[in-house]
Amino acid sequence: MNVNIYKYLGYIQIFAGVGAITGGLPLVLNPEGTSEAINVEMLQGTPFRDFLVPGLYLVVFVGIAQLIAAYLSLNFRKATGIFSVVTGALFLLWVLLQLYYAGFVNYMQPAFFALATLEIIFGAKIMRQKPQES
Repeated sequence: MNVNIYKYLGYIQIFAGVGAITGGLPLVLNPEGTSEAINVEMLQGTPFRDFLVPGLYLVVFVGIAQLIAAYLSLNFRKATGIFSVVTGALFLLWVLLQLYYAGFVNYMQPAFFALATLEIIFGAKIMRQKPQES
């Protein structure tokens, strides 16, 4: 077992999870928008009339899921690989949908794209590792 890959993966997941919760919670609490920069006018041409559903997705399927994945990773659990691939895919889906509907609006989008992709790669690598013999 490559302990470092589990640690790096866990740190990525903590960063992504905390960021998703701190970014999504204001959208859930104030679905009409949190500022002049983030308002419902941004949602024109999307299936959403306010930020409630995107905020919930961000908090639950990215934020909380990432923190659960981080727990698994940092504790070297068997489910780390598959759970990381799934949470990485959910994170990547968030970024891709944001790019599709809103376009490039933030310098963090490429960084999040890269982190989600790394999470999927690390998760797949862990899944391919042979179990250690005792």
